[in-house]
Amino acid sequence: MRASIIGFLLGSLCLGFSPWLVPLWLCPVLLLGGCLLLCFRSPLWPAACGVLAALLTGSLRGEALLQATLDPHCNRVPISVTGQVISLPRSSFVSPGRLRQRFEFRVASLQPAHCRGPRKLLLSYYGQQRLLPGVQQRFQVTLRRPWGLANPGSFNMQGWFAVTGIHAVGTVRGDGQPLAAVDHSFRQIHHQLRQRISAAIGEAGLSPQADAVLRALSVADKSGLDYHLWRLFQQYGLNHLLVISGLHVAMVAGLALLAGRVLQGALSRLFGRAVRWPLPELLAMLSALAYAAMAGFSVATVRALTMLGCFLFASILGRSTGGFNNLLLAACLLLLSNPLVVVGSGFWLSFGAVAGLLWMACWQVHGSAMRLWIKPHLFMAALMVPLGGLWFGGSSWVSAPANALMVPLVGFLVVPLTLLGALLSFIDVELARGCWQLAALPLDSLYQPAMAVADQHRLFLPFSPGVPALVLAAVAACLLLVPLAGRYRWCLLILLLPLFLGRSPSEDRPRLDVLDVGQGTAVVFTAMGRTLLYDTGGGEPGGPNMANSVIIPWLRA
Repeated sequence: MRASIIGFLLGSLCLGFSPWLVPLWLCPVLLLGGCLLLCFRSPLWPAACGVLAALLTGSLRGEALLQATLDPHCNRVPISVTGQVISLPRSSFVSPGRLRQRFEFRVASLQPAHCRGPRKLLLSYYGQQRLLPGVQQRFQVTLRRPWGLANPGSFNMQGWFAVTGIHAVGTVRGDGQPLAAVDHSFRQIHHQLRQRISAAIGEAGLSPQADAVLRALSVADKSGLDYHLWRLFQQYGLNHLLVISGLHVAMVAGLALLAGRVLQGALSRLFGRAVRWPLPELLAMLSALAYAAMAGFSVATVRALTMLGCFLFASILGRSTGGFNNLLLAACLLLLSNPLVVVGSGFWLSFGAVAGLLWMACWQVHGSAMRLWIKPHLFMAALMVPLGGLWFGGSSWVSAPANALMVPLVGFLVVPLTLLGALLSFIDVELARGCWQLAALPLDSLYQPAMAVADQHRLFLPFSPGVPALVLAAVAACLLLVPLAGRYRWCLLILLLPLFLGRSPSEDRPRLDVLDVGQGTAVVFTAMGRTLLYDTGGGEPGGPNMANSVIIPWLRA
């Protein structure tokens, strides 16, 4: 079984990263080799079955995605679509007085007929109508095929569209036409509850930054997370606290597990005999499931639910919950449901973090409470350095102390109070407001000092290393836990140096690069060791712009 799972993971890697790791022609070679192993009953046939299953599921998912892609002849053509709003609209001001609502839309019908194909759209609406999850609408839209800025070092937006299942993006022209009452079915009720909680938090009288963080932590509403707040958290290595992901789901499940054990102990004393129901595990899973529903069952929360379910199910069966087998099984289930998750950073960061914690548990020795708390943060900071360089073009050098302070503060104070306020908002608005104001106190008290330190010091170290440097850094991070002599530990620092070493140009001939910055121009001319940059694209000077998102990462890469 383990060989089949490992083979499936290897096959998914080859299929998902074929342009980076292996050439495309190797996929049919692997297919032919697997068939030969099956024919000759080789001991490697379980692994071959896993590879074949990965290639089959990945190919089927890719074919379905291609079939649903917008026809090129319908790109930026006026189209009439009828369907349902299936997400919590994310509101943001693109200019003073101009509000944009961005939402996912499930297509029921589309005209003209030759443009049919897309089933899930990501639409932007600039009108005055307040959109509600579950509402049936008819829109006049202009669609385009999902794409991202094609530059080395930029965020892979097209990969994100593929992972989330977005078949086309577009803009609503004019106002929509409601076709029926709001759908209160089971598929949409959690989005409607999310919108109600988000609106209640917005009316609690909180500061803008606390309001944005609480709405993001409770219902995954990122409407208030502007560029400046996201950049501040990035400088301290705390971006993961703004997204409902594995850390938050695990915290909620851990509190529910503790409450379940207390309840199970009370029931055992009440009945005079041991209660053998897996009450703590079931309560933990239900709590995590409810929290994931409040997050809209995003890709990150579904990934966390799958991993948590594997570990809790192993506990119910009496198996070891700290083994790598559970992690491999969770990865296999995720890849079966969506083989394209391997192209996103969330998959690697989540499984890399959990694998690192399991690796640390293998070498963890007893010590003081302070050491047991600080050591994981130091190790995770070292492990995230190569991953941060790969996915984000840098890493924060203060992430370990920042996480040591903020993870317990957010996990044991801010998140419980925020979720308690969400529950109380359906009973007593004043009690809910009090919980949210208490949860906002530590955030408001730390915001100004954090801004002052970030303005005076460079907390985020940018670097864009190559693959060999990343591999050496990952090996160094793993060897930090192995019991080695002191002189050998100092040698591990040498393995980290290639991360920060610049790479010389491959050629001295004049070179002209035209960068993809959307509706704008950015040209880079390099000759004789000097570089000329002409224009920097569009964007806001003090906010998100092409210089920060495209040009600077490209120059580093």
